[in-house]
Amino acid sequence: MIKNRRGSTLTAVIVVMLIAMTLMGGMTTIAYSYYKRSFDDNYTRQAKLCSQSACEVIGKDIHQADEKTDYSKLIPTESNEIIKLDNISLIKTNGSSPANVSNGVTMNGTIKLVDSKTIEITIIATYKTHTATSTLKMLKNEETDTNWQMGQVK
Repeated sequence: MIKNRRGSTLTAVIVVMLIAMTLMGGMTTIAYSYYKRSFDDNYTRQAKLCSQSACEVIGKDIHQADEKTDYSKLIPTESNEIIKLDNISLIKTNGSSPANVSNGVTMNGTIKLVDSKTIEITIIATYKTHTATSTLKMLKNEETDTNWQMGQVK
């Protein structure tokens, strides 16, 4: 009896192709997921860095505030008073051409006088679809400090 083996090669090739296509589909899904997550991580990092930088810049301005500068307007005068900051931009002056460091980032925030010894600066930054919040507490010992002292940005 002669066995008819016609078409068995075609069946084997089709099975191998189906397995290869399934593996490729899985790898493509994993690669796309990793690609999307890397963008999400970058957007979140950009928002966080901008909010931290804005806190530090405003904190340094308050630290250097005196009667001669406009920075004293950033310091609330009454306890629990809140000063709102809208559309904050970070501008880097590099030589003669200023550059907007926070391009594409929307930042808003508040400066709150918690009590006579504590100021709290909160900045909310949004980049694309990701949002980050940073807070800086500044302290002042009225007996020994003439300026507000910066804490650590969180």
